[in-house]
Amino acid sequence: APAPGVAPGDVIAGISREIAAAAGPGLEAAGGASRRMQILERAASEHTDFDYMSELVLGEAWQGAPAEQRGRFVSVFRTLLLRTYAQQVARYSHGETEFQSSRTDDTGSVALVNTRVKPADGPAVQVDYRLRQAQGRWKLFDVAVDGVSIITLFRASFANQAQRFGLDRLIEQLDAHNQRLRDT
Repeated sequence: APAPGVAPGDVIAGISREIAAAAGPGLEAAGGASRRMQILERAASEHTDFDYMSELVLGEAWQGAPAEQRGRFVSVFRTLLLRTYAQQVARYSHGETEFQSSRTDDTGSVALVNTRVKPADGPAVQVDYRLRQAQGRWKLFDVAVDGVSIITLFRASFANQAQRFGLDRLIEQLDAHNQRLRDT
């Protein structure tokens, strides 16, 4: 876990090292996908603000939801992100991450870390991380891949679904989707 005062770029570098371990070639023999999920889960728990991400994704639906319903959404959203990410990790396991820049906003409470990920095969991908100060530490709350923010991407879909069908129905759909991802 990063100590207080650790720079945002160092947090992302630490996450990158943990993810590289999750994608390592020896991992398949040591439990494969389930072991990869354990490593990603640990890294996510330490470095990601899933509650804040969920609030940003749901917008107004978050504001009107009771705490229990918010908690259920955070849980299924977290699982969705981790399972989706775990599927992508193997593709970049033998690549390199080039750190380009890191800067904070005028308040010093939000940071942007720009990286370029070069897979062993295929074109490089721009990956930008947004972090914020939470509980005295830098916590990840958004990732943009080639300019597409996961917050913006999911907000367009989830906020609309929650408004049209209700948050409970959205949670049920995400849970079912997560089960399908687990079984693949």
